[in-house]
Amino acid sequence: MRIPLASRVLAVARLPMLSRGHHFFILTVAVLIVVSLVAFSFDRSAGFSASDVLLRVTTAVSSTSRVSGVNAATNETLGFAKIILLSLKTRTDRRDTIALMCSVTGIKVTTIIDAVETKDIAPKAYPSGAGLKKLLTDRFHPYVGSWRSHMDVLRYIVDNHIETALVLEDDIDWDVHLPEQMIAFARGIRASSGTMRPRFSQDELARAPYGLDWDIIHFAPSRVDSAPASLNGYDAYSKYTDEYRQSDGIIGAGCQGGWFCWLSLMDKVGLQETERMILPSYNTIGLAAIAVSYTGAQRLLYYLSYSELPDTVDRSISALLQQGYVHGWSMVPPLMAEWKVHDIADSDLLPGDTETYGGANNSNGHSPGIGNSVHRSFRTLFRPEMYWDTRNADLEEVQAGQNELVQAAQRVTEDDAEDTAIVEAPEVKVDEKDVTISMPATAAQTDAGADTDTTSTR
Repeated sequence: MRIPLASRVLAVARLPMLSRGHHFFILTVAVLIVVSLVAFSFDRSAGFSASDVLLRVTTAVSSTSRVSGVNAATNETLGFAKIILLSLKTRTDRRDTIALMCSVTGIKVTTIIDAVETKDIAPKAYPSGAGLKKLLTDRFHPYVGSWRSHMDVLRYIVDNHIETALVLEDDIDWDVHLPEQMIAFARGIRASSGTMRPRFSQDELARAPYGLDWDIIHFAPSRVDSAPASLNGYDAYSKYTDEYRQSDGIIGAGCQGGWFCWLSLMDKVGLQETERMILPSYNTIGLAAIAVSYTGAQRLLYYLSYSELPDTVDRSISALLQQGYVHGWSMVPPLMAEWKVHDIADSDLLPGDTETYGGANNSNGHSPGIGNSVHRSFRTLFRPEMYWDTRNADLEEVQAGQNELVQAAQRVTEDDAEDTAIVEAPEVKVDEKDVTISMPATAAQTDAGADTDTTSTR
């Protein structure tokens, strides 16, 4: 008696015997796993191309938040409950750009919160504390609007009981491989479980790719300083592999006057070309892309609005991190960065009038330290098709096709003429006794109904 393959496998594995239906199910799952691993290995080994990104559009648009565990990092909200865009209503240009970026990488902004300007805030609603004195100066007065805008985001998270949210400012840029980079980060933070942070609970493992033991995560800082050894007891950090990380050359080229400078910290811990590091946030500055948990939003709303504001909102958060009032993570090199076009339009906080705009555009922009920038990918994805050139080429092809049809028609006409001549020629019939020649009846004979025998015998 022949034993089915599934039964033999289960016997070797010393698993209980199952029904034929269960055997088929197990084999099907095994085949799917093998195929997925092969496809994943092929994708990881392939380079970036326009077709790769366009393929992502057709597949990632249908992704849902039902994916659980670490794999949720690749869904349309990157494993967060919401993705929130903070943007002035007047910056429709940036909202257009974010829509394109999300469509290319299969990401979905779930909520847009309108940023506010200082002139729209009642002085009675200004924050209190030492930070207010700084914010009332001419240089920093526009930052009151920035503070209020971020408080509105925090209040939205608290009001709606959002467990985790990724908050993006509208000048952000990221890599075309961001979903893959996010799942690498999720694996990295999980690998640090039990050393740099407490072990993941079963609930976190099941549905929270980055865990829930944090208030804020900085994905696009402009500066990161690790905590001193006197606080950590050691230099706390964790390395993880990210095969889509940009090269050291690109990272180093982004350094500008002490900002976006990561190589010294990378050299200190000996990062390889395909590695990033995660460390507890200490003196971390930059709000272009942050993740905030529900409890983090509560704490930040309390310290930055209800209590006294010590500085501008970004530096106030840095102060809270250094004091240990809030806790979070930073990564080096960062996953995202601000897109700069080297024009007054780069900032919504600096004064300017219409005459100062238009000196640069997106074709001259860059994002410090980002390798396969989504912004720069547009130049390949949406390269002009040169309609008129292709149209002329198409017309030439059509004309050539028409010429072929005419020639074919002429050949058919000539063939028909030859066939007609053959039909009207005398038909020779060979009999056993004699030879007869049959001539076609003339038209006159046909019309007159003549019954004349046109056959002659020789």
